[in-house]
Amino acid sequence: MGQYNDYLKQVRANITEKKEQSNTKASMYSKAALVGLTTVLLNDPDESITLFAGSKDGVVETQVNPAKAHREQLKKVAKHTFGIDDADVAKLDSVQFSKGYAESLVDLNLIATKDYLDTGKKITLPMRSTGETQATIAVVDRGQKETKLRELKDGPDGKKISIETDKVSVTAPQKAVKVTNKTMAWNKKTK
Repeated sequence: MGQYNDYLKQVRANITEKKEQSNTKASMYSKAALVGLTTVLLNDPDESITLFAGSKDGVVETQVNPAKAHREQLKKVAKHTFGIDDADVAKLDSVQFSKGYAESLVDLNLIATKDYLDTGKKITLPMRSTGETQATIAVVDRGQKETKLRELKDGPDGKKISIETDKVSVTAPQKAVKVTNKTMAWNKKTK
């Protein structure tokens, strides 16, 4: 297990601890954690990531190495664009990327992902284990929504009761992110 998986476990533990301390089930977005994960992954080029996908024959397991692939692409740019020789280009195999560099990649990816979703296309997240659903993210249009407002009043028995008012809350049409979770065939049984 490489540095990345060790760091990922640490981030998960920290987030779980913060959720328990704040007594909430929801977790908050942390750009710092995302940048930290990206930095560690970029600087661990030998880290292989296991991904799972479904096929008609069942589960397909593949190994990917995104940090190594990133370095290979940088080497091509350095060699072909700037004419740097092979010995100097090989130095990219061991270069340590800064947090600032990782943050620029995170920002680039977040903006491109959001703009891609705004085109109406969907993104399917990679599955890291066989015990999870295949999650797809899409941006959908939510129409105008009207909700009758209610207020609490004292009831005949002294308890508070909810009474509908004449007021209506109107939410303007807007775009919203929708997540769809598909249970994979290997996680289904017929009894």
